Amino acid sequence: MISKNKRGMEKIVSIYWFAILIIVAGGIIYMVSIFYGDPYDVRAIESGILTDNIAECLSENGKLKYPLDDNLKGNFASLCHLNLKTNEERQEYYLEISFYDFKTNQKLPLEISEGNINLKKSNALSRYVFFNSESFYALDSEGKGIITKVDISINKDEENVK
Repeated sequence: MISKNKRGMEKIVSIYWFAILIIVAGGIIYMVSIFYGDPYDVRAIESGILTDNIAECLSENGKLKYPLDDNLKGNFASLCHLNLKTNEERQEYYLEISFYDFKTNQKLPLEISEGNINLKKSNALSRYVFFNSESFYALDSEGKGIITKVDISINKDEENVK
């Protein structure tokens, strides 16, 4: 009678042993597929951060920090501490900032653009270029409402798209 119980016990242990092996093998397969799978596309987050930095640079407490003139256009990258260059020789970013009158929705003459002009939405040939457009409201020095529209294009297709 004792030998029969031991045989049954071996069968139960072998079932648990196979279950543990299947769980471990499944975990290893899952981890390998996550590690070598498609890369995460963080361009949307990246463009959001870039837009937030531009908004912080141009406005403070709902008012524009700088007058809308050619000085801002010429010194924008240095005033906002932006570096749109990447390690590669090609530039992966393009940004365009337009200003509009809040009441009339008429475009103001100042337009700022930085980066690789080939990534502009109308010029971009690659279907993998990420486009994002956001806007924010601020008052100028005279108390006039200004809508600032920021258009950002990010390429980085080699890192993010397979």
